[in-house]
Amino acid sequence: MAGFHHGLCKKRKTMWIAWWVLGMVLPAPAQQAASFHNSSLSVSIRPTDGVYEIRSQSLKETVLEARVAAEIDHRWVHSTDYPHHPVAESAFTDPLGAGHRIAVAFS
Repeated sequence: MAGFHHGLCKKRKTMWIAWWVLGMVLPAPAQQAASFHNSSLSVSIRPTDGVYEIRSQSLKETVLEARVAAEIDHRWVHSTDYPHHPVAESAFTDPLGAGHRIAVAFS
């Protein structure tokens, strides 16, 4: 994952994941899944365990449900290994245009 480097503190490791989309964005109320979508897909991040879901607007079921993981010191560390999953949302602009970013910290 981008942003990880070898010199992570062994006592407290924080993983960040950022998502963005160029389309319509819905704000996430407290204690509900942070989400955003465009005309075809939606992505939501559950605050209870940090698991993200990708859904198609045309399908009833979830297309993909996954947790985030990183290999640190030859050991896989999963987002569900951490008790807290605070979410930060922000707007951004890059060469492709404006969008919305959702960052989740696992601590």
